[in-house]
Amino acid sequence: MDFSLRYDYLLDTAEPGYSSWDLLLLENHLVLGWGMFLPMFIAIIYALIYQVEESKNSWKQILSLPVRRESVYFSKFLAGLLFSMILILLNMLGLVLVGYMLDFPETVEWSNYVSYVGKQILMVLSVASLQNWLSSYFKNAILPIVIGFGGVILSTIIFQHPSAAKL
Repeated sequence: MDFSLRYDYLLDTAEPGYSSWDLLLLENHLVLGWGMFLPMFIAIIYALIYQVEESKNSWKQILSLPVRRESVYFSKFLAGLLFSMILILLNMLGLVLVGYMLDFPETVEWSNYVSYVGKQILMVLSVASLQNWLSSYFKNAILPIVIGFGGVILSTIIFQHPSAAKL
């Protein structure tokens, strides 16, 4: 809705060479804050995955099974990674759908979207690793979420500092 209302303005004020699809990616990442919300979603996903075992008090039962402890933690990591990948793909498909609904004059620039998804996957791997460890370490599900949110807020503050722009 927001993008459809501001589409003409954004197209007129955009730098030369930006297509409608580029503007949609920029709006999604910068204005809507997808780059900031995705790590928060990952923190919530992993906290919920581990909270199931904590709330049912079933860790003893799971760890007493003839399965290596590493396999249990790795399977939880993969489950969270799968949910995160689904979230990224749904976001990309939603962006393409918005572009088609707004009837963009250009064709979809798949190389930009594949690159955008690839960068998100790299980010997800690092955040998911940290959140998997935090969620497995703390019994309280709120602590990993708070640490994840705090990390996002801290990184936003750091990268908005003028000296960080030189990096």
